[in-house]
Amino acid sequence: MNDGLVPPVLRKKGRKPPPLTSFGPELLSALRRAGQAKVSIEFKQYSLAVRFQQRIYQLRMALQRENHPDYPMTSRVTSRILWGKRANPTWAEPLTRTNSNNVVHPASDAPCILELYPKDSEFVESLNSAGIKIDAPEPIEQQVPATSAPDLSFLDSYLEEPKDE
Repeated sequence: MNDGLVPPVLRKKGRKPPPLTSFGPELLSALRRAGQAKVSIEFKQYSLAVRFQQRIYQLRMALQRENHPDYPMTSRVTSRILWGKRANPTWAEPLTRTNSNNVVHPASDAPCILELYPKDSEFVESLNSAGIKIDAPEPIEQQVPATSAPDLSFLDSYLEEPKDE
């Protein structure tokens, strides 16, 4: 099944994306809050933070697939994982490893902080200092189209009993 999000070549054979009901309400709550302001979550293990980050991404894709009303707000959220002195100046630098793409990662048991925050929020301070005022975002509301009952009056002529002439 190709839902248009992941090319069939890249998706593992037979694996379907998880449905929205498979996610805990805590994840959606964290994603909603991060759509409004930065959320920092401390993890005792880097590997757990990576799994959480992947699960948040899967939740966002499930919201999109099911046309959930929270998707527009949650699609604005981005994340990053900080470790070592970048996360907390009092933490020691953990052992690191380099993958085949020469990307350095901490050891899987290293403590870290995962940040979820609205995209472009990193520019707010610079925009304010440039004199660009940012209005508070308007709340996102689900627009429900007004529907009226269909005109079925033409059926009356079919339902009438035939008249004897």
